Amino acid sequence: MAIRVRGVSAILNRDLSAAASHEIRDVGRPLLQTIVDEGIRIFERCNATARGHDEHAGLLFPYLRTIQLLDGVEVALDGSSGTAAAVLLRSAFEGLMAVEWVARDTSLRYGAAYVVAHANRRILDLSRFQRGHHAHAELSAAIAADEYGRRVRLPEEPDIQRRIQSLEMLLKKPWLTEAQAEYTRLRATRRGQVPFFSLWNGPTSLEQVARALGFAGHYALYYRAWARAAHVEDAVELLGTADGQRAIRVFRATDDIQQGYGMGAYFGLRAMRTLLGVYRQEELDSGFRIWFARDVQERYHQIAVSLNDSSANGPR
Repeated sequence: MAIRVRGVSAILNRDLSAAASHEIRDVGRPLLQTIVDEGIRIFERCNATARGHDEHAGLLFPYLRTIQLLDGVEVALDGSSGTAAAVLLRSAFEGLMAVEWVARDTSLRYGAAYVVAHANRRILDLSRFQRGHHAHAELSAAIAADEYGRRVRLPEEPDIQRRIQSLEMLLKKPWLTEAQAEYTRLRATRRGQVPFFSLWNGPTSLEQVARALGFAGHYALYYRAWARAAHVEDAVELLGTADGQRAIRVFRATDDIQQGYGMGAYFGLRAMRTLLGVYRQEELDSGFRIWFARDVQERYHQIAVSLNDSSANGPR
C-alpha cells in the first residue's frame, strides 16, 4: 500500500491551521468563554438556592463537570484541534445526559442514585489500596503483570479505613437509603458497575437514556463518532488523498472546528437552562433571557446558522 508522506510540516503545521481557522475561532472562543463563565455563576446561584441533602450533589456536580469539560473544549478548539475537542465533547454529552436525567424527576431521587453509585465506586477504588482486601490482591497482581507498572511501587493511601467508613456512613443517611437498597439489589444481579440511571427500572445504557430524553439523533450522529475517536476506532480516517494519491490527512484540520463550537455552546446552554429550571425558574424569563440576548445570541447565531442549526435562537 503506497502512501504519500509529505513530511512533518505538511501533516502538522500549527501556524497554518491557526491562520486558516482564526475567523471562526474569533467568534467561537468568546462564545464558549462567555457560556462557561456564566455557567459557573449559575452553579453558584443554584447551589445557594438548593435546600435538602446530598441528592442535590447528584445534579449540581454533574452540571459543573459538564461546564468544566466545555472549558476544555474551548481550549482544544482555540488550538484548532477538532480531534481533542471531540473526545471532550463526548464526555460533555454524557454530563448533559446525567443532568437531564436527574432533573426530569422533581424528587431528585436520581440525584441520590448518582451519589450512591459514586460512593460505591469510590469504596471499591479505595479498597484496592487496603492491604488484606481481595481488591488489593487483584490490583497487585495486575501491576506485577504490567510491563511498566511492575517497576512502580503501589502507593500507600493515607487513612483508607477512615475514608471507607466515612463513605459507608454516608450511604446509611436516610435520604440515600432507598437508592442504596436499589443499587445493592441491582449489583447482585449483574456484573460490573451499575449506572445510576438504571435504578428503579431505568435505562441500561446511555443510548437508551439519550433516546428517552429526546437526544437519539445527537447520540447516533455525534456521540458515536466522538466515541470512535476516543477509542481510536477511526484511525484509518487519517488516510486521505492528495493529487490523486493516498496521503496522510493533516492534523488540526479546520473541518470540525465550527461544529465543535456549535455543539459545545448548545450543550452548555441546555445544561444551564435545565439547572435553572430546577432551582431558579424565575430567572429563565428574566435574567437568563436578557443575558442570552445581550452576550450570546449574535455569536451563537453566527455559528449555528452556518451549520443550518435550527437551535440558533437558543435551546428550549
